[in-house]
Amino acid sequence: MNRKLFALLLVLLTASCACGAVSPELAASDPRIAPYIDFTKKNGASLLPGRYMHTKELPQLSGGEKILAPTNFIVEIAPMVILNPQQRTFSVNADLWGADEMASMYMLLDFTGTVPILRTYASDEDGEYESIAEDFAVAVSDGQKHIWCLGSTDTGEIRYMYPLNDTWFPAGWYRGTWKAADGTNYTFSDDGQAKMNGQAIGKFIVSDNRIVITRNNGRKELLCAAPNLDDGSLVITFMNGGEMIAGVFTHPAEPSAPAMPSTPQTSPSSTQQMPTQFPKMPDVKMPEPPRPNIDGVWGAYVNGQQWVVQYQGNQYYGWINGQPSEMGIISFNGNTMTGQNNRGESFSATIQLDGNTLILTFPNGNAIQYQKLQ
Repeated sequence: MNRKLFALLLVLLTASCACGAVSPELAASDPRIAPYIDFTKKNGASLLPGRYMHTKELPQLSGGEKILAPTNFIVEIAPMVILNPQQRTFSVNADLWGADEMASMYMLLDFTGTVPILRTYASDEDGEYESIAEDFAVAVSDGQKHIWCLGSTDTGEIRYMYPLNDTWFPAGWYRGTWKAADGTNYTFSDDGQAKMNGQAIGKFIVSDNRIVITRNNGRKELLCAAPNLDDGSLVITFMNGGEMIAGVFTHPAEPSAPAMPSTPQTSPSSTQQMPTQFPKMPDVKMPEPPRPNIDGVWGAYVNGQQWVVQYQGNQYYGWINGQPSEMGIISFNGNTMTGQNNRGESFSATIQLDGNTLILTFPNGNAIQYQKLQ
């Protein structure tokens, strides 16, 4: 890992010293942590693997107190390796937007103390692993879903990791018009068009919790967003140079429709005859709906992995990092592609074809952007 990326991770995760300024006893008395200690010791090792959005308190667009908001940092935690019954090790891929490379890290979940501790290690460009964060960690669960609450052992700063799944990000979570308290508003339409304050500004795609807008001038803009399922709001984090700043957006209230004036009822003219039966349907043949031509070889980087897919008529073949992944059959209805792979799994996606760029958007809102290779 280059030193610039390593330094960014240190700042983002708020590195802690080995001595620990916050005692386990103090952490165990924190109402955000205390109720979940025993649950985490029993279930934490199985709940930790997954892909997570990372959140922390960030300055608001409108000023005032900081708010909990998503950062440009995503972690994907692999299944554990048991080296010690009380210490579980997990390999981690850290996806930091704007970095030229993925960060290789690992985490150690330690149950030996009063409160579980999650230690994060990253390698520098010399290949040496260094502790970049140490947090008291509990899985906060209501029995149906969970998040991770992390409290720095050094500063006491609280951060959260939210699973990037359909529970927290239901299909279409980003769609519609969103308005901030200062009047700023964004609209994300079903056709992939983005508007700001009513003006079209470009096209957008959604990947995980990231909304990437390609402006009309070609410049890319990143919005990190997270829906609040309790009140229907959307927290959006903007990259302001090297800083992150966040705002709370809500759907604007629909204006009430004016009452329609009443009109007198009139009887149909006696000269008009109501038809009593249908004639035979005309003998016509409906034309096939047009379909985009995606035949060829396409490639994309997804979570740091190289995906290559080849489309040939109604068949496709896929490889990940050079290894066969899946193959299957596909069919088209306009810009919608449906198919089934060789494992019997069905899927569908909306196709957006722009020259040598192919964007597949899936029902959960996630999108993959491919480039034409052949």
